This record gives sequence, structure tokens and C-alpha cells, in this order.
Amino acid sequence: MGRSELEACIEQSIRQMNELDSRAVAEGVRSVHTLLLRLIQTNRGQLAPPGGSARHEPAVVDTSTLNTLSSEPPETPRPERGQDRGLEEFRGLQDRAEYNLATQLLLLLVRVANGEFAVKTEADELVVRVLQILQGVLLIHPRSRTCFRGKHNIRLLIDLLDPQSRVQPSFLVIIECVLMLVSLFIRNAENLRNFEDLRGVELICKLIKGDYSDGDAPAPVPPAATATLTWHSVRIKSLEFLFFYLIPEFHGDEDEDQPPPAPASDASPAPRTPATVVGPDGVLRRGMASKIAILKRFLNDEFVDGIVREFVADRPFGVSRAVW
Repeated sequence: MGRSELEACIEQSIRQMNELDSRAVAEGVRSVHTLLLRLIQTNRGQLAPPGGSARHEPAVVDTSTLNTLSSEPPETPRPERGQDRGLEEFRGLQDRAEYNLATQLLLLLVRVANGEFAVKTEADELVVRVLQILQGVLLIHPRSRTCFRGKHNIRLLIDLLDPQSRVQPSFLVIIECVLMLVSLFIRNAENLRNFEDLRGVELICKLIKGDYSDGDAPAPVPPAATATLTWHSVRIKSLEFLFFYLIPEFHGDEDEDQPPPAPASDASPAPRTPATVVGPDGVLRRGMASKIAILKRFLNDEFVDGIVREFVADRPFGVSRAVW
């Protein structure tokens, strides 16, 4: 049986991304972008997070940035039945190691971190594109999050967040990495625990506080970026990550649909789930109380209390009844 068009496209893109020539690598990344953009645009209704409804648990992956990766106009949507087959075929291919794009994109990030691409601005642009594409891959194929299970892979992402790391990321790289982390951690407690163990939450808090000297400031934004990004942009995106981080990873006995009572003092409203539980896979799941305690190690108590009050009152991600 011959290969399908989709299979051939992915195989060629992977081959290009493994080339030494930076132009071939960029072309491979561009091909993957075009493919993902088509799948996402034509199957939006089928890409809600697994195990929850769009009403209570809206998708938290920002895929809008995928549109910036190519100047080509989006392709005309295919008939609905063909779209379904294409999406399912893509997911099936991603279950096969030789076609898994998350693995290949991760290897490409390692090459960039190791300095294989000498021109800094070109390397930054490539990292931004890879991080944006990973958001789409993890949205379409959540099982690819297991590719990041090892702590060394999470450490690589932390390097892309840290202005003091060997990578020396730009503002844009840091922001796109924060967005990608949300895609990676949603309903994946193991990856999030590894991030905590490697002091990733502490680093996010440092970005919010701006605990860096002028000499540690990220590199200039690549010329291709259209927005003017500053430390303020990084802080805002890092703060948004904390709202995601506060989501309880398991459902308590209390009725979370009821609005929380107004706090009687400046203290944080008491979370209505236990602090932690251990899942059947042996991985710790945290409730809000446990996460608040972690944040208060690195941020002012009053600041954290304010974030918690806003989170409980507004429920930016709906009411979570999912077990991660």
C-alpha cells in the first residue's frame, strides 16, 4: 500500500529539519506550519481539550500565532468528511515514532541551544516558530506531551525562559515559551511536577518581579517580529501563566459550581479542594492550596492573595472537573 500525501509531507519535512543547511531546516519547519494551520483551521470544533466540554474548559492553547509563520494565504477548506479523515490520519501518524513531530521539533531546539545556528537573530526566529508549532502539535495530539517527560527536556525549555541561560533568549522567545508551557502542562501532572522540581515556577516568579539587572536583559526582538516587546510584555505573559498554574489538578468533594464567598479579610479565600492527592500512576496532583503555598515562597503574600481572589472570582478557565 502506497504512502498517503500526508505521510509523504511529514516524512519530507522531518528529513529537511534534520539537514545541516539552515535554509533546508527553515523550509521543513515552514512545511509543518502549513500542514498544522490547515488541520487547525478546518477542524476547530474537534480540538477542544479531551475529557471536557468547551463551555466549562475552553482550550487554553493560543494557536493564533501560527498565522504569523507564513505569508501564504490559508488553503481552501476541504469537505468535512475529508477533514475528519485527515485529522485522524495525522493523529495516527503521530503515534508512530518515525513520524512524531514533537520529538523532531524538540531535537531541533536542542540543536539551536547547542549553537548550531550561528546567526543569533535567525536562531531566535527558528525557536519562535518551533515553539508556536509545538502548541499546535500538542493541541491536536495530546499524547505527544509524553515526549517531554524527561527532566532534561523540561530543562531545555527552562533555558528558553531564563535570560541568564546559555541560550540568552529574546523577549519573543520567552513569551512563546510561556505559551508553549501551557500547552505542555495542561492535564499532564508529571511534566508540571518536573517543571517545579527544576525551579521553573520560581523562574516564572522572577520574570514577574523582573529580578534581573540590565546586563541580563533578553536579546533584542528579531526584526521579523511585528510587536514592540518589553519586560512588561514578559511579565504580563508570565502572570497569565500563574492563572493557569492555579487550576486544581483534581476535583474535590465540594460543589465548585457555587460562587466563592467573599473573603472576610485580605487573606486568600480558602481553597475548596484538598492540598494534594497521589494519582493511580503514582504522580502527585496538587490542589489550589498546595500551589498557593509554592507561589508564596517566591512572591509577596499580598500579591499572591490578590491573584487567587481574581482567579476564584473570575474562573478564567471555567470550572474544572477533570483529573489530570
